[in-house]
Amino acid sequence: MSPTGDTPHGDEIIVVVVRECRPDDAKNIADLLNDLMAVAHGDRPVTTARVESYFRHCTAHGEMYANFVAEESGRAVGFLSAVFYQTPFHDKGTCLINELIVDADYRGLGVGRALVESAKDEAKRRAMDEIEVGTEKNNVDAQRFYKRVGFDEEYVLMGEDFHKGKK
Repeated sequence: MSPTGDTPHGDEIIVVVVRECRPDDAKNIADLLNDLMAVAHGDRPVTTARVESYFRHCTAHGEMYANFVAEESGRAVGFLSAVFYQTPFHDKGTCLINELIVDADYRGLGVGRALVESAKDEAKRRAMDEIEVGTEKNNVDAQRFYKRVGFDEEYVLMGEDFHKGKK
């Protein structure tokens, strides 16, 4: 666990702790991911069952995944999911941040930075060569955030969504 430190939130001081996800975080994380859909233009709501299934998969393949939650007073206020993989191009491997979401009420308070730092620490612990992240090309706020926490724009991530337009 790593606290982000005391953070001003209105008139009160809050302490946010970043820790590895637990199965009982699934509902709160599903709620956060559904908030992310508004920016990511997703069309399939994230259910608690889907997050639970994802956690089971991650547990079965722990060498490939890390999931962190930022918690304040027992409530999940942020989530980061990362995958670790190797290619012939990199000697040791790459950490890819899959998802990062911070509750709207906690943005700008260091929660996202603390989650990213946890992923960076885990990537270094696993001796990865690099850490990467992608975001929607129109999500300028996310791009600014990632640059502030040390990411450079190196290349363009392209994709094809097989579920787009399907219900």
